[in-house]
Amino acid sequence: MLACGYRLFSANLVIADTHALGYNIKKIKLFRVTIKTHRYGEIQLETETVTGYVDHIIYRNAENGYTVLVLVVNEEELTCVGTFSDIAEGENIEAHGEYTEHATYGRQFKVVSFEEKEPEDEMAIERYLGSGAIHCIGLALAARIVRRFKKDTFRIIEEEPERLAEVKGISQRKAMEIADQVNAKRDLREAMIFLQQYGINMNLAVKIYNKYGGEIYSVLKEKPVPHGG
Repeated sequence: MLACGYRLFSANLVIADTHALGYNIKKIKLFRVTIKTHRYGEIQLETETVTGYVDHIIYRNAENGYTVLVLVVNEEELTCVGTFSDIAEGENIEAHGEYTEHATYGRQFKVVSFEEKEPEDEMAIERYLGSGAIHCIGLALAARIVRRFKKDTFRIIEEEPERLAEVKGISQRKAMEIADQVNAKRDLREAMIFLQQYGINMNLAVKIYNKYGGEIYSVLKEKPVPHGG
C-alpha cells in the first residue's frame, strides 16, 4: 500500500512522504482520501465508517496512544483498535477504518481516523460528563448539571462557565476547573488537526503539544518541519 502521512484526526494510517514524492493532496473527504499525482494518476483509499459512543476502554498505552476500546454502535458492542491522541469513556465518535479478523479476539474494527461528535441528546451529554472524562464531575453531579442546563450544557461550560455554580455542589472555583478541562480537550483536538497538515504522526504530535502547548502554532511557523514528519 502506498504510504502517505495524512490522517483526519488520530490514526494508524501512514502514507509516506507525499512532499518528497511530489504528490499534491487536493482534497480530504470523510470517507475517502484522494491523492493526485502527475505520474501515477489518482489513487483512492476507501474506509468504512461506524458511529457510536465509547462504552469502556479495555487497554490504552499512554505513551503512544494505542488503544483497544468497546464502541456501542446501534446498541451493539464493537471492539475497536487504533491510535487515539485523546479518548475517554462516554465520548461519541465517528470512526473510519476497516473490519479485521483477529486470530484470538475475533472481529475488530481497525481505526485509521476518527472525529469526536458532540452528544446529540441529554442522555449522551450526561453519559459523557459522568464518564470520568472531566475529572471533577461524577455521575450524580453530571445528572444535576444536565438537569439544569439540558442541551445547552456544553455552550454554558464553554461560554458562561460561571453559571455552573448555579448547580448544587459546584463552587465558582470548581466551575472554572471544569471549563478549563473542557477547553483543554478542545485545544488538544484542534492542535492534532493542525499538526496533521505537516504530516506529523500522532505520537510525535502529542509530544510536540506536551512540550509547546498553545505555542505550537508560532513555533512551527518559525521552524517548519518537512512533510512526513
